[in-house]
Amino acid sequence: MMNTARTITITGQLRRTVRRNWCRSKGFLRALLAFGRLAPARVRRAADGMGVREYSFRARRSGACCRFGCVTPHTKAGGASGFEDARSCPGRQDTRRMPAVALVSFTIHPTAGSEAGVGWAFLSAALALRPAVTVHLVLDARDEDAVRLGLQRLAGAERVVLHAVAVPGPILQRYGDRRTRESYLAWLPAARRRLRAIGKAEPLTVAHQVTFASAVLPSVLTAGVADRLVWGPLSVPASASGGAGRIAVLGRAAVRIAGGVAARNLRVADLVVVNNDHTRAFAEGLGHAVAVEPNIVVERQPGAFERDERSLVIAGHLVERKRPWLAISALRDPRLSGVRLDVLGDGPLRPMLERLAQTEGVADRVRFHGAVERSTALEVMSRARLLVHPSSREGSPWVVGEAAACGLASVVMPGSGAEATVRLCDNGGVVAPPGEDLVGALADGVVEALRHPVPGPSDRWSAGRMPGLLRRWYGLGD
Repeated sequence: MMNTARTITITGQLRRTVRRNWCRSKGFLRALLAFGRLAPARVRRAADGMGVREYSFRARRSGACCRFGCVTPHTKAGGASGFEDARSCPGRQDTRRMPAVALVSFTIHPTAGSEAGVGWAFLSAALALRPAVTVHLVLDARDEDAVRLGLQRLAGAERVVLHAVAVPGPILQRYGDRRTRESYLAWLPAARRRLRAIGKAEPLTVAHQVTFASAVLPSVLTAGVADRLVWGPLSVPASASGGAGRIAVLGRAAVRIAGGVAARNLRVADLVVVNNDHTRAFAEGLGHAVAVEPNIVVERQPGAFERDERSLVIAGHLVERKRPWLAISALRDPRLSGVRLDVLGDGPLRPMLERLAQTEGVADRVRFHGAVERSTALEVMSRARLLVHPSSREGSPWVVGEAAACGLASVVMPGSGAEATVRLCDNGGVVAPPGEDLVGALADGVVEALRHPVPGPSDRWSAGRMPGLLRRWYGLGD
């Protein structure tokens, strides 16, 4: 197919030049209609002049978006606009009579863990809903290519409508590819406008923000955009020391997050999905319907490795909030004299932790692995007896779910927000007793957990549970 350049001037006011491979003029007109927001009469006159008799006005109502598998108007990062030919994507089907659901996911990736993986799990679950639904996905434009590739391997991909919203160029230059609070706040206004446009173009049964749902960040959801609004999984820090954190300056304007942000988000939502018990109490205290389900999605691991009954593992960034020094110091307890500790992860505290192991006289029982691939981390956990997670605050600790999938119980600290995840794992995990002696409390928790039977690998957090959860949350019935 040859590259062509076409210029159309309509009523002397609009001139658009589009360079792209086009298989037929109809596709060109559809893209021009969406991109230029032209009135149908103007496009009709342009089509007559080109000898085209078949075209659709549907794109005008949906704005700069696409149905997966057709010509795609979208905005590139940095502000450049263009069209993408998605002919390599799965074929289209008529979805106009299906119920429509909008998912908002600032970060989403088909192969990632943590929050980006959660976004993908929600998209996959929405496509598995019965009766089938059309899924409008509002996402960061940086994830669009990865999502397109992932959708090629996903059943029902022809029912996905991608709405890629770009983070402003200056913010990308400052924060790079990281998904930060600052980049989310810069992305938010355009994402909110896009969601409103979707709701005006097509009645939405549900709109659901699935990532970056935070008590200290505004929601993309707005009243009236859908019949039912679902917000979360949401976390409110359980530790008073956590607070809202510091929101850095965007350009020259300081972004201030007031306590009323969470209340506003809760007022809009019909259902709030929360990660932990602390957040449930917060939301229920404001009189809202709440569902507790940590945003963890991990499949059960094979469990084919020989388990070391005296091996503990700690996994995560070696930063102050995670308090890894508690696990090292706990090895001094005489009851744990034969226990070894594998430390998975890296961070600024590693030199201090290595010195601490020497000072405590347990260096021969502590092994620092550094940053490892996820597959390696899962293998190490599959060989261990317990996961120790002394973090001071968590929303929903993904690593506790990974440990359960590998057949490990976990020991967590009270008041951290991880208690609900341990309870829902239901595999012999322990919340350390409260007290000022944190090292002693953690050692007590480890000793208690070692008395429990060794659990098998769990499928509690598998993606297979997600469609049932969505049916219940969305009010779609059985």
